[in-house]
Formats: sequence, C-alpha cells, structure tokens
Amino acid sequence: MNQSFKKWVGIGAGFGAGAVLMLVLAFLVFQWYTLRPKQWDERALRAKFVEPVYMIDEQLKVKNIELNYIVTNATPSDYTLMPDAQFMLQDRGALEENPRESWRQPACFLSPRDQTGRGGAI
Repeated sequence: MNQSFKKWVGIGAGFGAGAVLMLVLAFLVFQWYTLRPKQWDERALRAKFVEPVYMIDEQLKVKNIELNYIVTNATPSDYTLMPDAQFMLQDRGALEENPRESWRQPACFLSPRDQTGRGGAI
C-alpha cells in the first residue's frame, strides 16, 4: 500500500467516525427533548366548589366539615388524585400549604375529559 492510499483511508475513517458520533448525538438530543417533563397546564384539572356539608353531634356542635367540589379533567390523559397528595389552599392569590393532619380525601380517578364529584373532609 502506498502512503496516499493510507492517508485517504485514515481521512475516510475519521469522517465516518465523526458522522456516526454526530448521529448518536442527534439521537440523544432528540430523545432528551421528547422525554423531558412538560410544563404543567393550569387548565388541565379544574376544581369548582359546590357546597359545604356540616356533620354535627348530639349537642349540635360541628364535628367536621365536608367540602364538596367537582374536579374536571380537561386533558387527554388519565389522572388519579391519591389520598396522600399535597393540596394547596389559595387565599387572595397566594398559595398556602394545607395542614395534613386536618385533611382527608378518598382516592379519585379522572378519565380524560371527565367530571367527577368530589369531597374532602376537614
């Protein structure tokens, strides 16, 4: 083999390796872009307050309050609201953490474009 042929084989191998590296890099960037977390859509799940239900004892004292509301799923995806989910209370535009010891709610499955009556007990 002459020197010129070895030179062109080396250049070709270098370009080939570079092209393979660029394809792998492009594939990884595409995978990262498609699998990254999406920004939360504030219109995805909507809760509308319906009414409070007061539970009273024999002395007519309030034992607990049940807040009934309707949750609407406006997305094409399923969502499950679990009993241990953290809920925030909105007061004049500010969000506050709801104390866990005073909040109970059953698990709730929301299918796409579904409305489900819900209640939580305080």
